[in-house]
Amino acid sequence: MYWRIIFRLWSAIRGGSSTSFHMTTVKLLDSGNLVLIRSETILWQSFDHPTDTFLPGMKLTAGINLTSWTSQDDPAPGNFTFQEDQVRQNQYIVKKITTSWSLIWSEPEDRCSVFNFCGNFGSCNRQDRRICKCLPGFEPKFRDNWNTENYLDGCIRKSPICIENVKVDHFLSLKMIKVGDPSDTTEKESAEECKQECLSDCICQAYSYESTERSPTCSFWSNELNNIQEQIQRGIDLYVRVPLSDIDPSANDEWLDEVEIQWKPPLSPICNSSNDCNDWPHSTCNMTKDGTKRCLCDAKFQWNLSDFNCAPGQGLEEFKNEVVLIAKLQHRNLVKLLGYCIQGDEKMLLYEYMPNKSLDSFLFDRTLCVLLNWKIRFDIILGIARGLLYLHQDSRLKIIHRDLKTSNVLLDEEMNPKISDFGLARIFGGKQTEATTTRVVGTYGYMSPEYALDGFFSDKSDVFSFGVVVLEVISGKKNTGFYQTEKALSLLGYAWKLWKEDKAYDLMDQTLRETCKVDEFLRCVNVGLLCVQEDPNDRPTMSNVVFMLGSETATLPIPKQAAFVVRRSLSSTASSSTTKPERWNELTTSIEEGR
Repeated sequence: MYWRIIFRLWSAIRGGSSTSFHMTTVKLLDSGNLVLIRSETILWQSFDHPTDTFLPGMKLTAGINLTSWTSQDDPAPGNFTFQEDQVRQNQYIVKKITTSWSLIWSEPEDRCSVFNFCGNFGSCNRQDRRICKCLPGFEPKFRDNWNTENYLDGCIRKSPICIENVKVDHFLSLKMIKVGDPSDTTEKESAEECKQECLSDCICQAYSYESTERSPTCSFWSNELNNIQEQIQRGIDLYVRVPLSDIDPSANDEWLDEVEIQWKPPLSPICNSSNDCNDWPHSTCNMTKDGTKRCLCDAKFQWNLSDFNCAPGQGLEEFKNEVVLIAKLQHRNLVKLLGYCIQGDEKMLLYEYMPNKSLDSFLFDRTLCVLLNWKIRFDIILGIARGLLYLHQDSRLKIIHRDLKTSNVLLDEEMNPKISDFGLARIFGGKQTEATTTRVVGTYGYMSPEYALDGFFSDKSDVFSFGVVVLEVISGKKNTGFYQTEKALSLLGYAWKLWKEDKAYDLMDQTLRETCKVDEFLRCVNVGLLCVQEDPNDRPTMSNVVFMLGSETATLPIPKQAAFVVRRSLSSTASSSTTKPERWNELTTSIEEGR
């Protein structure tokens, strides 16, 4: 124990014969009071000489005060004292009842409350199973220590920042963050000014921007970030400087607490001879590359994952259908067909060249996605909507695409979207508005429930697919992932949950924080959820979608529950792949149907 005043409290008389001293004892009571007792009389007690802690049973009388330590490790007198007010008249109320002490508040509340528990550039999240992790672009300074849950040494950068002749550094946007005090604070008119000032200073590690009624303020951190905590109710949006090369999908997935499920479809049945394949027409028993004999589909057939059978691949009929359709379609948001070739079993389409490939190659690449600012993404959404409106209403033929997804949206040199792949499209004649098929083909995750489960499709099936694409574009998340993994929510379920909780803004891709127009973003969330409603009759037409997206004053309808799916575990998915779900919200996988 530490005492600020040094004096003799008690000592034994050597060689004395007085029995009174032999009866003097020192005891540390359960209350924490250190007492000196002789014949049941307290000669001295530590409760009369408090230091920095007030314990139950102490009396804070006149002239007695509590004094803080200089620091957690230094017991020297600090800067703060606590004592009874000697100036004002105090009123004391004594209740003649038996009471007990109850703990109302204490510090540290948990491990994250301990200053810099995870070390520099380490982030503490009290809700995670692993309480400490390095920020994206950083790694443990001493990994062996981290394996033993010793995080004090923190994290270091994987690559240095501010390197000449290298692509400009990027800022990772982290929400609801608590961090140590900034090195400097100044007034700036916009977040972009903060960003540029930080980029111009090679020692700048991070910045934050806060727009208040008094004045917009920028805060800069030039030293290593410390005492970082996540999920703080009144936390700030912190922008951490990271080299573009160090922003990889695995780091972002870990940070966002999202899991992308790479589902492997069920393999063909195992066999010993071709007789074992009688239950799977158009297949014979053959050796596979892994040395296992399986029932493999004959030529011109391929394994159908939804029917667990051999089904015809894309034949001449589908190919000619695609050629005829595309040749008749002329719209700036539809891909242009230049030619085709058929030779034997080989079939080839020649499209106009799309230098930026497909939308998904940008959207789900954690390096390339930063190139898709909000304006580009919003224009892409509008372009896809106008392309679908043309197919459904404005072209000479009413066409249902049936396979709209991000990989079927191509981008030209100016990032204009063009819908492609009409191999599964269907023409509706006259006043036809819907149809039914026994051959369900497409991509689960984008297919509407009524089509995936019952083979029923209409223009509202494309509307559903469009809604999924919208939510993927604005969130940067795949509909094949788990979000809030403890609840196993698909993207649609996650978006619906945030919408109900009035937290739709949290769905935004973190790379959009600096460029996003909030009103347009919330409008896209609203429209996306309207498009993925369970009942196709509740979904808007594409003409209504285009109007809602383009109108800043229109009052949008409130969406009903999304037709989201709650996926089960991977093991249960594999074992139940041959069984059709009984309810829409039990669809378990997102798989691409081969053609």
